[in-house]
Amino acid sequence: QNIRGASVWYTFEGTGERIVITTCSRVTDIITVLAVYDQSQCNSYTCVASTIQDARWDSGSFRGWTFWSLAANDDDSKCTETGVGASTVVFDSVAGQTYKLYVSEKGPGRQGGTFGLKATSMMAPVNDHCETAISLKTDGVEVIGSTVNATIDWEVLESCAFSRQNIRGASVWYTFEGTGERIVITTCSRVTDIITVLAVYDQSQCNSYTCVASTIQDARWDSGSFRGWTFWSLAANDDDSKCTETGVGASTVVFDSVAGQTYKLYVSEKGPGRQGGTFGLKATSMMAPVNDHCETAISLKTDGVEVIGSTVNATIDWEVLESCAFS
Repeated sequence: QNIRGASVWYTFEGTGERIVITTCSRVTDIITVLAVYDQSQCNSYTCVASTIQDARWDSGSFRGWTFWSLAANDDDSKCTETGVGASTVVFDSVAGQTYKLYVSEKGPGRQGGTFGLKATSMMAPVNDHCETAISLKTDGVEVIGSTVNATIDWEVLESCAFSRQNIRGASVWYTFEGTGERIVITTCSRVTDIITVLAVYDQSQCNSYTCVASTIQDARWDSGSFRGWTFWSLAANDDDSKCTETGVGASTVVFDSVAGQTYKLYVSEKGPGRQGGTFGLKATSMMAPVNDHCETAISLKTDGVEVIGSTVNATIDWEVLESCAFS
């Protein structure tokens, strides 16, 4: 159904690095699809990566099907060199492994055409996967991160209110320890040049994602306890209206940490057709007001004497919405 065109084959050797293969070229005049197979022998096809939309769901391990921020990889929206559907596929190669590359024209009734083809070996970010997360301090000092050449972690989809619709960008990981205080994490920085989304998970183990806080709009309603989903003055946390340091959508997330608890931080680029970029990242541990929650309300006398209060570092109490005419 999805390919019925003429096809040709190439062979190449893995480098142990990430390999990007694309038909984005000024000479490409046909809609192409790509598939990479992981053995030198023909007639025994074990797929490593494919540009056919939703092919990723056919694999037992999503990471075996790596896609580079494309709604369908046979229509690379970042390609400006051709007016037809160029394809781009990305995968992590094994050094010395022989691969076969299948290049086909998409759709019935096709009679062949010309394409430009380029394969590039490049280093992926060290923290491309949860298992290789970089340590992040909560001292308020900014670190510079990048999603360039990173892949999408499909495992986190459907957690923290993420879905295939609201994130399709490259992602990287960090790890940090709870302080027992409120922690504010933000990508509000002059170096941030991509729209980011953030998610915090509350365990050190990967592949078991229990969400603590997320910047996806309305994610808070998915939690049994609204306080697990804290938002900092945002309609949607992937567009921090308080941030004036970047013109793109910075993200900010706030949550109350448990002292000594190991957390994982997921930083992703939002939206389809993205190919990575740079962001500034800062995690700050700070004391919340004593009376931040109803249960810790401060005693107030009715003697007419003024007291000074503050909402600095306080969170929103979603529980009061829909009461007293709040909304």
